[in-house]
Amino acid sequence: MDREELLQRIDASWQDLQDALHGIPPERASEPGVAGEWSVKDLLGHITFWERGCAADVQRLGPEEAVEGFDVDKLNAQEQECIKNRSLDELQSEFTESHVALMQVLRTAEDLNPDDVKGDTWEHYAEHTADIRDWRTRVGV
Repeated sequence: MDREELLQRIDASWQDLQDALHGIPPERASEPGVAGEWSVKDLLGHITFWERGCAADVQRLGPEEAVEGFDVDKLNAQEQECIKNRSLDELQSEFTESHVALMQVLRTAEDLNPDDVKGDTWEHYAEHTADIRDWRTRVGV
């Protein structure tokens, strides 16, 4: 997959996520149960966290390097604790900003390998898009 195909795949999955989020009333965004106990608000912070990490990794790591030895569940729990008292507006703003920043990094990165970014981009968006759509169906949002 070349860079343009990668960017198009990310854009398509991002748009699908945006479509799933569209129309969720702000008063329902903090409701648990969207992805496990996480709310839509929690997912915004979660996706932002992983996009920022992806951008940092792409900028820092060479094509043959990998990050290993970290506990994803522990990182997710720590990040959720950090964002739990933050406003929905603040998280929505950071959610959008992190995506714009990540896309800029991906457009200019050398030796970009799709396998290095798919788990933090289109695959990750698709996972949580499905969570959001399932939740919306279950609770009638």
